[in-house]
Amino acid sequence: MGRRSGRARGSGPADRGPGRSSRWGPPCGSIGPRIGSEYLDVKILRPWPRPGKGSAIIPRPLPARAEELFDELRAPARLYAHCLLVHDTAAALLDRLLAEYRGLPVDSDAVLFGAAVHDIGKTAHPEELTGPGRRHEAAGRRLLLDRGVPEGLARFCATHGDWEAEDRTLEDLLVTLADKVWKGARLGDLETLVARRIGAAADLAAWEVFASLDDHLTALADDADRRLAYQNSHPLTPRPGGTP
Repeated sequence: MGRRSGRARGSGPADRGPGRSSRWGPPCGSIGPRIGSEYLDVKILRPWPRPGKGSAIIPRPLPARAEELFDELRAPARLYAHCLLVHDTAAALLDRLLAEYRGLPVDSDAVLFGAAVHDIGKTAHPEELTGPGRRHEAAGRRLLLDRGVPEGLARFCATHGDWEAEDRTLEDLLVTLADKVWKGARLGDLETLVARRIGAAADLAAWEVFASLDDHLTALADDADRRLAYQNSHPLTPRPGGTP
């Protein structure tokens, strides 16, 4: 969960996504019906005070069901803090994208829930909190399925670390993107793919979307050092309030 050195940046796409007969065309990467209020009963996509330079990080609250899951699993405080930050970054990214591309067919609720729980499998593999490893991905999906979370939401635990698979949706890619940029990491290939998906939906040239997306991600990455400090200020022990 630490910051990656350097910035793996691409030069951006130069191609145009396929045209659409209407402004937005069919949903690109929708995973089905929007999730119910039992998973998101806090209105996340609203104006949220962004910290000024030198001020404290105040992440937005997690969806209610995600909070319950972290309590049930006695999640380490640092893992909970990490997921707060990735979720907050995903919400800020969605704010920007939906303001620029009004009507963009993306399931925002699913992205937010996926960002909130993407690493929850590390409750079963705590060694991966401080070291490399991908066992938490399948473990997280299984933990959620066993607790009644639909496959369409549990899948983010597995897909966030395998974004290059052909069947990845725009929602999958945005969760992965948030999990990179929160700490200032930039992956040119991932950003290019996101730009192409948005461009195809909006009937815009991918390079044009990429240029705007790059500005948004650069702005979000500016807070990376403070997010890392916030995460690392939390211990590896279970957070207070978690149920046994």
